[in-house]
Amino acid sequence: MSALPAPALPSVPLAPVVCPLCQHDQPIPIFTGPDRLHGVPGLFTLCRCGHCGLLYQNPRPTPAALDMIYPAEYPPHQADAYHTAQQPLHPDMLKMAQFVQRHCPHGRTLLDVGCGSGAFLRAMQQVNPQWQVAGTDPSVGAVAAARQHGLTVHHGMLEQLDLPRQQWDAVTLWHVLEHLPDPVGTLVYIRTHLLAPRGVLFLAVPMADSWDARLFGRNWVGWDLPRHFVIFTRAILQAMTAQSGFQMHAEAQFFADYFATESLRWLLADMSMPYALRRISIAATYTRPFRLLVQPYIRLAHAYQRTTVLTGAFQPQ
Repeated sequence: MSALPAPALPSVPLAPVVCPLCQHDQPIPIFTGPDRLHGVPGLFTLCRCGHCGLLYQNPRPTPAALDMIYPAEYPPHQADAYHTAQQPLHPDMLKMAQFVQRHCPHGRTLLDVGCGSGAFLRAMQQVNPQWQVAGTDPSVGAVAAARQHGLTVHHGMLEQLDLPRQQWDAVTLWHVLEHLPDPVGTLVYIRTHLLAPRGVLFLAVPMADSWDARLFGRNWVGWDLPRHFVIFTRAILQAMTAQSGFQMHAEAQFFADYFATESLRWLLADMSMPYALRRISIAATYTRPFRLLVQPYIRLAHAYQRTTVLTGAFQPQ
């Protein structure tokens, strides 16, 4: 007797939205695709606002669908996120902590919004042990993993938490802003409710006008449908932060090689070639010689402000 087929998983519930930046309802579809990272059921559409140019997902997952689009195996929520074989924290995570220290030299308190399993908080404790650090995350599993390291992490959405007001010298959102349904509202809330006088906001977001995005097209991992609700260009990020009352005063790049190499793997997986050749080609992207080979490209992209990830320090205007 043959086994019954497994029941199909339900598609993610979606709802139409207006542009998160300008609130106009002029979506121009760009492309529709599946979840390439976790295979969440459904097809998801990226649009460009016909009024301001923001790239945003429309329709997008409803609030009730968050547990569906962030499955248990979502990497940033894992206890061993950003580890390497040689050391407990990725070198770029430690460099990000140094970036915060450099551009917030008077700081002593830090709130990491969307901290996941707490890798950056641990990096801050290692680089700047005199700082008092805390985090927030809506994932129960991520919060539990962070607390296993003795970290102070609050569970829930930022605006719903009872956090100290105007006492945070630094607030960080590392690859968080693109996940938010109302990024402008969150930025305004951080500026008016959380940042201390002379406080600094730190962001890292993928950039749709990067060389990686143009080179890899739909295979660029920065799209990350359905989890990325908005995708930025340099001009759009400047407009959104200015509208929220911030101005960038420093920038850097971290984890840029991940986006380039992972996008290349997606591209190779989509190419028509013999199976053995595809496996060999993808395996080559994990080697040290390949990582060294792509470094000149990454440095050049950064020099021309076309890096795949923009990391910036922003001060209230």
